[in-house]
Amino acid sequence: MGKKNKKVSIFVDSILNSLWLIGFCMVILLFCFMFLGNGINEILRFCLGIVVALPLFVLFYMRGNIVASKEFSARNAAIAPDKILEINKVPFVHGLIMIAPYTLLLLILVLLGNITGIIAFQSISLYMSLPMTLCFMAVGVVGLNQLSWFSVLSVSAFLVLMLSVYFFGFYKTLRDKEKSFQDMLNEVRFNIKH
Repeated sequence: MGKKNKKVSIFVDSILNSLWLIGFCMVILLFCFMFLGNGINEILRFCLGIVVALPLFVLFYMRGNIVASKEFSARNAAIAPDKILEINKVPFVHGLIMIAPYTLLLLILVLLGNITGIIAFQSISLYMSLPMTLCFMAVGVVGLNQLSWFSVLSVSAFLVLMLSVYFFGFYKTLRDKEKSFQDMLNEVRFNIKH
């Protein structure tokens, strides 16, 4: 029963993590709606896409950091002198599961929009990946009101960048936590021997 609850908990946590990311992305990206019009200089639009991506980099880095920290702490909560002193590592799959709903939602929406011809699906996905959308709009290959397979490239490029930052934060935190935890375990082992 405990194993089933853990799986449900991971699933619920991944949904909540993705909703958190979507919510904060939307708050940050509300600023950009005024730059979606046609009267904006393309160089300015491209630069704005890069500038808007910077807070999202911080957001995804911190979210990877928080997810790794929370899971590492849950797996390595208690140390008892009678237990084998070792680190319970957090697998790569956990980080992947925690970000999967966000990634799949964006990809499914943009693919569904292009396959079915419904612009609304593609537009939602392009809004959710607005920094890259602004860059692709500046070049002229993506538009919010036109179906284009370049939108899949735009969303995919956004996801690759954001997931790279997310996993960088995830693994950097895990590495730092494992190192400090290993130092603590060495201290405990030393104190048990003496």
